[in-house]
Amino acid sequence: MTDIFVARQPIFDQDRHVQAYELLFRGGRLAGVGGYDHQETAIRMLNNTVMGFGLDALLGGKPGLLAIPHEVLLGGEVTALPSQRIVLHVAAPNDDDPQILAACEEARRAGFGVALSDESGTASAAMYELADYINVDFRRLDDDGRRTLAATHRRDRRKLIAKHVTSYAEFYSAQEAGFDLFQGSFFCEPEVFSGKDVSATSHSMAMLIAEVNRPEIDLDALEELIKRDIALSVKLLRYLNSAGMGWRHEVSTIGQALRLLGQRPARKWASLVAMTMIPADKPRELVTTSLIRGQFCEEIGAAELGEQRRPELFLVGLLSTLDALLDRPLPLLVSEMALSPVCSAALLGEDTPLGRYLGLTIAYDQGDWDRVDALCAKTGLAPELLPEAYHKTLAWVGEVMRVE
Repeated sequence: MTDIFVARQPIFDQDRHVQAYELLFRGGRLAGVGGYDHQETAIRMLNNTVMGFGLDALLGGKPGLLAIPHEVLLGGEVTALPSQRIVLHVAAPNDDDPQILAACEEARRAGFGVALSDESGTASAAMYELADYINVDFRRLDDDGRRTLAATHRRDRRKLIAKHVTSYAEFYSAQEAGFDLFQGSFFCEPEVFSGKDVSATSHSMAMLIAEVNRPEIDLDALEELIKRDIALSVKLLRYLNSAGMGWRHEVSTIGQALRLLGQRPARKWASLVAMTMIPADKPRELVTTSLIRGQFCEEIGAAELGEQRRPELFLVGLLSTLDALLDRPLPLLVSEMALSPVCSAALLGEDTPLGRYLGLTIAYDQGDWDRVDALCAKTGLAPELLPEAYHKTLAWVGEVMRVE
């Protein structure tokens, strides 16, 4: 049986608010098996989306762009999908195929949105006319080509998606060129490294993470740190009292909460809450990504490294976006925190057991399937365990984010 791997990538608007997710799929177990090489794999992909993972866990109420092979589009299998939640992402045919045109027209009549990728530049005017979105590889065009394309399509109802935007410089360039939506890993990158003050909130966040990850937590010192930041106090109590956290005790003071929790849960929840203190100028999705990485790293690494390593696994995944949150170099941030040597080494990219699981976590989160294959082989992790772990992670993060 073929395994189906799925990840999601956010699509942002001009204000860096998430408007949709693209669902990234890969069929097969290890290297050499692509995402859409076989119709059977593509159909199983659709079934897993609806019946396996479930759209609520994957999309969290947002629309989803789903790459649809031509043979599946023509076969009518997409009718199993909820049209109001799915945008069919279709590659432009090499010729003006009337069957593809007719299938896209039928899909739009059924309520689906259509996103067109035209990597070769051969799409017909009729195909462009059917599209609600034009998905453009941002790296493929120079500045003049981007502006020309944007000027052409912004006169129409179509929205232009800049794909593979990997830095804030590219994000601002795409904005200037006239793109409407932006997709890529740019939001996980620091915006600037120098000349930027660290806000009081960011400082509290960094101090809290450092405090809760000392070898032995001083609960009195931790209580004082939390109490000095009213927003942090409210967040911590709200999280502990929420149904989504599964907490059975109602707590009314910071000291009571910390002592009821105990050392290990206090580390995880305080780190989690600290990461929700996101600076106002950062996209909210950055917190979601941090939580996904933390929980997923814990899910996939605990069985191999041992249950006692769960806090470290969660922490390194959670902190893997800290440089983007605070716009400071990660080595500098790591040096300012009382992290264990193994956590520091993993965050700095060293080839350690913990570092490999962090690398696997980031690769899966970004849909980098070749690197996922390589790191599964290196760690000895069975690849078929990843989809279930990712599904559980998204469900947990969805519950956590709902109480924010």
